[in-house]
Amino acid sequence: MALLGDAAHTAHFSVGSGTKMAMEDAIALVAALDGVRTDPAAIDEALAVYEAERAGQVARIQDAARPSLSWWEHFGRSYLNLPPWQFAFHFFSRSLPESKLRQRDPAFVDAVHQAWRAAHGGADPLRTPVTIAGMAQPDRVVPVDDHAARLAAGPLPLRSGPGSWGLRVSAPDTEAGLDQAVAKAGWWRGQDLGAEIAAVAGARPAATALVDGGARIGYGSLLARADAMASRLTGRLGLRRGDRIVVQLPNCWQFVVLTVGCLRAGIVPVMALPAHRQHELAYLCEHSQARALAVPAVLRGFDHQRMAAELLAASPTLEHVLVAGPDPRHQDLTALCAEPDSGSAPPVPGPPDPRDVAVFLLSGGTTGLPKLIARTHNDYSYNARASARLCGLDESTVYLAALPASHNFPRQRRRGPPPAGRQPGGRPG
Repeated sequence: MALLGDAAHTAHFSVGSGTKMAMEDAIALVAALDGVRTDPAAIDEALAVYEAERAGQVARIQDAARPSLSWWEHFGRSYLNLPPWQFAFHFFSRSLPESKLRQRDPAFVDAVHQAWRAAHGGADPLRTPVTIAGMAQPDRVVPVDDHAARLAAGPLPLRSGPGSWGLRVSAPDTEAGLDQAVAKAGWWRGQDLGAEIAAVAGARPAATALVDGGARIGYGSLLARADAMASRLTGRLGLRRGDRIVVQLPNCWQFVVLTVGCLRAGIVPVMALPAHRQHELAYLCEHSQARALAVPAVLRGFDHQRMAAELLAASPTLEHVLVAGPDPRHQDLTALCAEPDSGSAPPVPGPPDPRDVAVFLLSGGTTGLPKLIARTHNDYSYNARASARLCGLDESTVYLAALPASHNFPRQRRRGPPPAGRQPGGRPG
């Protein structure tokens, strides 16, 4: 069976890609199989050729769709604030440069330029005054050197690391140099998330990390439980660095301990939602090739444990089900989250590479099953620090996790490493 079109890959609907990719898939598939249909031994090789040929072409369509996706996400802002002629040009140029628009309709492009000049005292677009950071600039061409953007009202400093005004980053010649460029800019620390959380716990072990009903857990206890969890996942269950575990838990303290334990061991959580059912979870387990699944026993009258047992029986990769709640008929997640049995610290697996995937989040899934979004230790650490800074979190902050903790925003508040010296508390909602 060969999957074509949206069943195999998709891009944003606004570029009209679904039917186009399906037809091109079909043409390429027929071409690949032509002449080998009577030779079963050659079919696998022909399908591999077909997949390799289509992968690059599909990637180009998806790359082209990203600017259009961003445009539609801010559609209301453009529609409400731009005059019709500018809105029309803005709409077309979301995915086509002006040169290609001019090839298709030179009169339209000329009319837009005329309307711009009429609205801006006769000035062409690049020569139109603009305000940057509260400073008036006579045009939109700004000289930039190693230290500053040279605005008419004075230099705008560009710092070698994150600063209040701007940041200068030299683009690497190849993708292989991207890690070094981003680290040099100060965005990536080169440290895994588990180590960053351990550093916070080591600085103030008695500070409260989270509260869940009557359970109150300090950072020291959280780290001890997480390290014990990491040891149990690898030693008792045989999971290894890079293995995936689908996590479908409500906001609870076990969710936090399990996730931090996975980060410490390099096991990758796939963040499902409590509302997902067998259709979505079967897809997530298969697509991520998950070896484990964590669920509540019963939530809002639904028997998740029974559903997990059916998924386990049908999946070629699932080996373990972890259950939070009473009467666990599989691995008892609460027991796995317990502090170490003895006074000695459990052996913690070797730390993951900061460039490794730390967690898989889910896309919205508005046009079908959700897609997996890979977040590395490096980028998620920066995301958490920047988000905490923008939200004004400090050591006195207590965050009420009312949103599902598997969503991106609560995860930044609860488990992302805070800025140095800060220990925001968290409370599962």
